[in-house]
Amino acid sequence: MRLLTRTSVLACVLATLAALAAAAGAAAGVGMALALTSANATPRPSSGMVNVAATSATGPSAATAAFVRRMAPAARASGRAWRVPASVVLAQAVLESDSGRSAPATGGRNYFGVRCVPGKPGCRAHGPARGFRVYRSAAASFADHARTLATAPRYRAALRQAGSADRFARAVARVDHAADPAYAAELVRLMRAYDLYRHDR
Repeated sequence: MRLLTRTSVLACVLATLAALAAAAGAAAGVGMALALTSANATPRPSSGMVNVAATSATGPSAATAAFVRRMAPAARASGRAWRVPASVVLAQAVLESDSGRSAPATGGRNYFGVRCVPGKPGCRAHGPARGFRVYRSAAASFADHARTLATAPRYRAALRQAGSADRFARAVARVDHAADPAYAAELVRLMRAYDLYRHDR
């Protein structure tokens, strides 16, 4: 049997280590790619909220246009009562309720995913909309949401931007959706695509 010299053994060890390092580098590259993909992925929508990334590439839809027509009177009334842009409220309703198709919207006329407050009436105790506030009408849902925008301390900075629907939308998004930078852009896209600004006049 031929004996390996000390030099050849060292060469074999170095070759093996180089192969292992290359394999580890490739695995790290795959891991890095997966990590970047996860970090850049659009956050999963909250219960009832439409997937922003999935809708931003699409044009106006008949279902959303019909939803906007049905909800426009409630949005305008709540906007006037609380001095918030009806255009932003409508765009939020489209996103948060998937144009009226979410469980809270169909089961309780809740177009903004408002959760129940323990001990207070108006909550769904069972079914797909369990845990969400139930409203008697669309007008009540829109009024409650507009009132929150107008009176909750966390929206004070946003209210100073109420003269511009786009700026107001971005300010509200910074409060509620800071982890999802696409949310504000999607609100503005919806307002432009469906000319929601006309409801502010």
